[in-house]
Amino acid sequence: MDRPVPLIRNDAGGVLVGSGVLPRVRGRAYCDDTVALHGPSRSVEVHAGEDGLVVTVTRGRLVRRRTRHTGRAFQIACDPVVPVSDGVPHPRSMTGWTWYRHTSDLRLVR
Repeated sequence: MDRPVPLIRNDAGGVLVGSGVLPRVRGRAYCDDTVALHGPSRSVEVHAGEDGLVVTVTRGRLVRRRTRHTGRAFQIACDPVVPVSDGVPHPRSMTGWTWYRHTSDLRLVR
């Protein structure tokens, strides 16, 4: 029997199966209409949630502070960074990146 799972894509044509990470990034990011990041962060992690995607922003050098956002899309404009999707680094550094929920769900069979 199959079950629907939110399909997360990126603006480079890739599909996010597990999680995506932007390590040590500095920029301005939005999760839907909410400002998720303005300035530097230790990392930004994105993965599929029940209704879309879940974004976790980690800040702080000594004390790590995490904020969590949920929504349909996450987009960032930043200093050059290499996005990592499911453990695989993107071939080049980017100054902007988007992960978003596709209009159709992925149908998983176990």
